[in-house]
Amino acid sequence: MKRILLLGLSPLPTENETCTLAPGKRTWQFTRPLLDMGHRICLVCCRHLAAYQEADLPPIHAEEHGNLVYYSVEQPVFENTAWLQRIHDHFEPDCIIGATVFPSFIAVRLTTDVPIWADLFGHVMAEAQTKSFVFNDNYYISKLWKQEKTILDRADVFSVVSTPQAYATIGELGTRFRLNRATTGYSFIRVIPCSINEHVTLETPGTTSGVLRGKHVPDDAFIILWSGGYNTWTDIESLFTALESVLRLYPNVYFVSTGGRIASHDELTYGNFLNRIESSEYRDRYVMLGWIPFNEVPLCVKESNVGVNIDLYSYEGILGSRNRLMDWMQAGLPVVTSELCELSEAIRQRQLGLTFRPENPGELTEVLIRAIEHPADLKEMTERARRYVMAELTAQVTTEPLVKWVDDPHRAPDANERVLPPEIDPGMHRFGLLARHYLASIRNNVRSHGLGYTFRWLAARTPGIRRFVRS
Repeated sequence: MKRILLLGLSPLPTENETCTLAPGKRTWQFTRPLLDMGHRICLVCCRHLAAYQEADLPPIHAEEHGNLVYYSVEQPVFENTAWLQRIHDHFEPDCIIGATVFPSFIAVRLTTDVPIWADLFGHVMAEAQTKSFVFNDNYYISKLWKQEKTILDRADVFSVVSTPQAYATIGELGTRFRLNRATTGYSFIRVIPCSINEHVTLETPGTTSGVLRGKHVPDDAFIILWSGGYNTWTDIESLFTALESVLRLYPNVYFVSTGGRIASHDELTYGNFLNRIESSEYRDRYVMLGWIPFNEVPLCVKESNVGVNIDLYSYEGILGSRNRLMDWMQAGLPVVTSELCELSEAIRQRQLGLTFRPENPGELTEVLIRAIEHPADLKEMTERARRYVMAELTAQVTTEPLVKWVDDPHRAPDANERVLPPEIDPGMHRFGLLARHYLASIRNNVRSHGLGYTFRWLAARTPGIRRFVRS
């Protein structure tokens, strides 16, 4: 049994708050399998303020459940290194895990000798690009790079959500001089895809009547569902264009949306989508429910006919993943998605749903029409999709690399031999790099050609020695 200090974000899926975002799901994805293995975990989570705005919580709320000590804290507390250091020192962990980027940034600022696992949940610099575009401000690039480079410099092992992100992260590690002599042959990266929420109760006890049909839409409506946040990479233009075409053709089709703006991250995209809906002659068939309690979302999923996910073409989309796709496949809802991330490629290749090219409203319209007119054709796809996620995308299966590392956590090979980037140690690079290169060249020549050759080689390149040889 290991003692694990795990930093993450909340709300967790188990808390059933509104606005349960992907980072909270990721935190629980890491926590639950380690608890199941019998490890002792001190979980410290930074609250997403919008999800708790109705709750009267103290800055620090602590509770204990078996092997889990859980701190739910406000962001200023989470960023207070002195407070977190006291938690660390008292708990005396065998290792530290940061679940998602911001908690990993906080984790590597601690004074500790224990190994640190940093989860780079999505490629943050690609996210910075989309956010800078939406907000028309490149400030986010420098802000997020400050966090990313600090993590890259100090953590011992990293997890990512996809194989493409693994390669992107290897490139980033190269820019931080982590691909050095000591780490040759060392595996820095583990791919941990997003998982389904099989350990969470996804239905409201005692609820048997419909939550959508007969209340928000007619009983015989064909429901196209969106669930989750509208992020900077959401293609609302193509979504709106395709929906308008479909609503025009089929009077019984309704678009239902749970989720909405992401407070303190992207408060523009959802509002822009609502503005477009207001201009539509079919606006009464857009049912925008906003954020609802986490365990009520599956009730909406069960009553829907198809779920739609749509992404702008971006590096974020290529390198990242989408939780909502797994939620729908787990619940047996047919999936329609832009083909961009690794998961969407699997959906196309394994025929688990319907895909279309990004930023192509015409293709999306055609795919939705196919789903509306041939629902029986989707049944086999949906069954395959459910079998796929239940077999390959559970928390236990996806976190096997993490569980294995926790059994024997260790520092990176360059922990005591870091090659520091220029901005960290400018003196060494300005004045010492040439000398180090010269000494390395001498050493390698001696090994390869002997002392005599090396002396002649050195004389040919050094004025003082050359004059001595000539005299």
